[in-house]
Amino acid sequence: MSENVTEQEKLKRAKIRLIVVIVAAVVIPVAIFLGPGFMREMDRQRIVDEGVTADAVVIDLEDTGNRMNDNPEIRMTLDVTRKDGSTYRAVHIDYLSVVTLANYPPGAKVKVKYDAKDPSKVALSGI
Repeated sequence: MSENVTEQEKLKRAKIRLIVVIVAAVVIPVAIFLGPGFMREMDRQRIVDEGVTADAVVIDLEDTGNRMNDNPEIRMTLDVTRKDGSTYRAVHIDYLSVVTLANYPPGAKVKVKYDAKDPSKVALSGI
């Protein structure tokens, strides 16, 4: 009888290992695929909520070739002007709808927020 219990325990452990492998096989690729975009969105939201407001001018737009829901990912080069009048160049990468993209031609003045600890991190906050 103890041999049956041992076999049952082995079978139970094998099932648990199989479940762990299946979960890992699903979760790890999803995290790798969605993780960077999710983290970037969390960082963007933090900057919008807590960042320093500034004016900026769109210098250049570049399509990265990536798409999300048919919206292009755009690399936007900005000249940011701080409240003290100093300026610096920053790059903002975001998915923008084609309709929204029309609001940001080169030369357009936009409102941004930047991370006070790392001013290279910029988020759009308005036109």
